[in-house]
Order: sequence, then C-alpha cells, then structure tokens
Amino acid sequence: MSIEGWVYRRGLSVAVAAAALCAAGWALSAHAVPRGASPPSGTVRAPAGADGVGAVMASGRSRADQASPGSAEGDADDPLPNGPPVLTWTSDGVRYRAVHHVARWNPATGRWEPISPDVTEAWQPGEDGFGVDGITAVAQAGEVLWTGTLAGAVAIGQPGGVWRRVDDGLPARTVSAIAPAPGADGARMAVVAFAGYGSATPGQPGHVFLTTDAGGTWRDLTGNLPDAPVTAARWTPTPDGPRLSVAEGEVWYTMAQPGRWSRDGHP
Repeated sequence: MSIEGWVYRRGLSVAVAAAALCAAGWALSAHAVPRGASPPSGTVRAPAGADGVGAVMASGRSRADQASPGSAEGDADDPLPNGPPVLTWTSDGVRYRAVHHVARWNPATGRWEPISPDVTEAWQPGEDGFGVDGITAVAQAGEVLWTGTLAGAVAIGQPGGVWRRVDDGLPARTVSAIAPAPGADGARMAVVAFAGYGSATPGQPGHVFLTTDAGGTWRDLTGNLPDAPVTAARWTPTPDGPRLSVAEGEVWYTMAQPGRWSRDGHP
C-alpha cells in the first residue's frame, strides 16, 4: 500500500497545547518561538530510573547527570528562565512531566523519575537552544515515546531504553505537534508539525512532515499550506476514512491528498 493509501486509512493522535488522550495514547505540545540547529553526534546516559537503568541516547546530546535545583515534589529537572514551560499530563492514572527529559511520578518514593535522557540543546554551547531549550511536544504510541523541542530536536525511544535523534532533514524550528500512528504503527510512523515560518529556515522550509520508518526519512506534506506556524494536527473521520487536518492559529486545513490542502469550510 502506498503512503497515501495508508494516510487515508489510518488515524493519528492529536498533539496540542494540553494533554489529548485517545486510543493511540497521549500527546501534547506547547507553542514557542522558532529556534534550533542540527546537533553533534554522541552517546549519553540519563539518570537511572526506579529500576536503576538509565536511558541511552544513541544520537544527540544531553545534560546527562547534571541536575538543576529540584522542585517541591523532588524533581531534578526544572525549566530554564527563558525556556518553555513544564508539560504535565496523566495517562492511565500515571502522572508524567517533561522539561528536558520525560519523567514519571513515583508515588512510593515521592519523586519524578526520568524515563528518557535529556533530549534538548539547553546545555550545548554554540547551539541555538543553549540556555533556553526545552521539550515542547511529546507523544506516546505503546512503549515508544516521541519528543520535540523548542530548538527543533526530534527524538524517539523507550522508557529506560535506547533513544535516537531523528530530525535529519527537518526544519530547525520549534516542534509544535507530534502525532504518531495508532497502535503498533506509532513506533515507526508519525506526523511532526512545526511553528515559525518557512522563510526563517530557507534551507529547509515546511510545516508538516511524515515518517514511515521511525524518523529515518521524512516526507514534506506542506504543499500549498500558507507559510504560517502550525499549532495543532489531528485526524478526523469522514465517509472515505480519516483525513489529516492541521491548524494555523484559528484556521484549520484538511489534506485532500499529499501536499494539497483546503481551508475547512472553503473549496
């Protein structure tokens, strides 16, 4: 089946500025100004979680074991003064939090326990995200997590497992939404949307990108969308199957076929 055939027969979860719970898992995002740059390669290890096993970033950069002052609830990962706000949500009765790494609340210990490495540029001198970067979008499909940051970094991994940077070929702008495919497909297939303007990153413009191989490659679906920040993405049911829609501010557009969009309520 072609990518187009899959797109119209499957659904993606919504990633917006608050937790959005659905059958495919949870997703959320926070809007921020465009920033970003391509990271150096490297292997890092996040602080160990409750099971004593740290998460490994197979490609990217991390603050690793450097901790900022903790919050009242025992967290060791607080937002930077000029960075994006903390993202918090609850899924299946479990509380989650994301700033520079994703953490899960352990009521037995009364602490937030990291389940990912630091996936930001916040502690990387010379990078656009140095001193300001933070997670702006998170989505989960089964045991697989997707993250996006203020600086445009996109990563995929499993709690306490191996994580990879997968943003080669994507714009170096703020990730505003991540929508993985439902079920097991979400481990390899997702849509990522970006804030900012394509004119700010002329080497790689675009706002909506699809991967079918866990971030190995990306297809630009932007097409005739106006060059404006995308603030949300969703799949809506139709008699012909789900259709992909994205929002630019208060205006929604629906994709008739890859790269061809129409404004909702207009031809």
